[in-house]
Amino acid sequence: MTTVEYELEKAREALEDARTLVREGSDAGAINRLYYACYHAAVAAVLDETGEMPNTHAAAVSAFGEFVVANYETVTTAHGSLFSQLKEEHEKADYGYQGFRKTPEEYEPGVEAFLETIESAIAE
Repeated sequence: MTTVEYELEKAREALEDARTLVREGSDAGAINRLYYACYHAAVAAVLDETGEMPNTHAAAVSAFGEFVVANYETVTTAHGSLFSQLKEEHEKADYGYQGFRKTPEEYEPGVEAFLETIESAIAE
């Protein structure tokens, strides 16, 4: 298994974890896992495009916009915005702040679409 494939697998696992946490009523946990689903997919795309692994979460967000949104025809600024927004939400969730912009249930379809788009873009 390549590192790109591993990251995509981790993204899918995180999305499934988020769905479980939603059913269990853990919004903060679900937000965390939704972010990591996007994070691992974004890292896979950055690695696929540049051959390099981002070394921080901020670097992953930046590189995703710079290299993936800019160079993959099907990946749009909306994908970058979702990733950035979930990074902020994940930080709120992890540090105990309340007031998420959306519920995990509202984010989940967008994260699913994010993963599908990245998987398709990498496969091309």
